Amino acid sequence: MKKYILILTAMISLVACNSDKMLRTRSEKLLNSMYEALRDNDPKLFFNTEIKYYNWSNSLSDDKQKMLTGIETEWMNTGRAGGYFQGMKMYDETGASSSMIRFVCDLVPEESSKAIQKLEDIRELQLAYKSIYGEYAENFETLRHFYINESVIDYYIVNEAEVHVYVPVKDKLFTDRKDFDISTIEYVPNNRNDVIQMRAYTQRFMGLQIPLFEAAIPWRLLLSEYDDETVQSIIRVMNKAECYPGLMVGNFKNHIAGNWED
Repeated sequence: MKKYILILTAMISLVACNSDKMLRTRSEKLLNSMYEALRDNDPKLFFNTEIKYYNWSNSLSDDKQKMLTGIETEWMNTGRAGGYFQGMKMYDETGASSSMIRFVCDLVPEESSKAIQKLEDIRELQLAYKSIYGEYAENFETLRHFYINESVIDYYIVNEAEVHVYVPVKDKLFTDRKDFDISTIEYVPNNRNDVIQMRAYTQRFMGLQIPLFEAAIPWRLLLSEYDDETVQSIIRVMNKAECYPGLMVGNFKNHIAGNWED
């Protein structure tokens, strides 16, 4: 009887060993596929694989998930595909870099292009507002009133002398843009039900109060008509990179830059 127990124990250990080996083999295959997708700039393959990886890992037992986390950590520490970003220089100590944001944008080019244009428009309005008031506008109503009713300083050279004149904002900004519509400035592109997140504030730095603003569009709002699995995959990747899960312009880190810009 003791002999059979020893044989059974050995068989169980062998099955467990093979199971662990299969887990490592499959996880490394999927992780490597994501690495190659990053290398080849193929966001569709990357996120399709990430979805497979997530669904598979989520179906594992708690013990297997812990083991999988260990495998990911091994890869992350060596800069391999399990780290997603380090191997392709898409991640640094401050979070996902602009190249990773652009990688996501390549997956949804139409939506991201419209969102970036909208955020750039907001930035241009905010900079014009700050040139007059020394601070940024707190809300879209203020920005809209500024565009429609107020003026900014413009500069001309007359007889080699610089002349300052006031020009209506609407005659200064976006004059070559037939698609610009100040009445919809606050809305997420293609989504009149949701408003872009924007705030203005000051932050103390080296004894000075620095005026700042940020305007942001979360992926979940921008891609509201996209398939949910892909949107959740994008958000998971951004959260894993400790990065804002959307497109953003401004804030203390970026100053007036967008998170898609170098």
